[in-house]
Amino acid sequence: MAGRLLVIGDIHGFLTPLNLLLDHLKPDLDDTLVTLGDYIDRGPDSKNVLLKLIQLKTLTNLRMLIGNHDLMFLESIHFKRFNTDWLLYGGLQTLESFGVDLANPDFQLFDANIIDFLKSEGSRYWEDEKHIFVHAGVDPLLPLDQQTDKLLFWDKLAPDFRGHYSGKKVVCGHTRQISGQPLNLGHLLCLDTNVYSGGWLTCCDLNTMDFWQANALGEFRHIKPCT
Repeated sequence: MAGRLLVIGDIHGFLTPLNLLLDHLKPDLDDTLVTLGDYIDRGPDSKNVLLKLIQLKTLTNLRMLIGNHDLMFLESIHFKRFNTDWLLYGGLQTLESFGVDLANPDFQLFDANIIDFLKSEGSRYWEDEKHIFVHAGVDPLLPLDQQTDKLLFWDKLAPDFRGHYSGKKVVCGHTRQISGQPLNLGHLLCLDTNVYSGGWLTCCDLNTMDFWQANALGEFRHIKPCT
């Protein structure tokens, strides 16, 4: 594969660390950039994160996964009804970023171009020759087209996960790593590193296993692969 294979974990509405990573890495059309879902909720800039992704689509080979928070957001807009669980788990911050008043919501404030982009570009999963990319997890015994939504979007990682039958490395987010460090088991890499609760937003180049991290305070660090 030409260029880098970059993967970014759960962003959760935090534009500052996302911009820090992108400014440093400068992904271009030779690179593939995989984003693992949960672009919104909890952080202050959900709308602008989605606008940034629209911009990235023109600059690099973007592969976007959909996350459970993104699904709750799209469902709320479709039914014009805000799910209580979604609001409790960060939806209120997303409404604020779009300028939507919970008490008297104007659904036209949800920019149609943003919503259409999220619906059309957000995939249930993606894979290449060596990797499986999902938001949450997989059944290790089933092919990707037979995975349930519950596993792909909602379930936390099983502690005894021993790898997918295909032999491909599973790359995911969703299961928050409180330490702020990626979980790298060889057959599994989890990149949700707790950006919304004092942790980091992480990007990994799967070709080199370099990690770059940025946080909401504007701090940045590079974790080089072990040699």
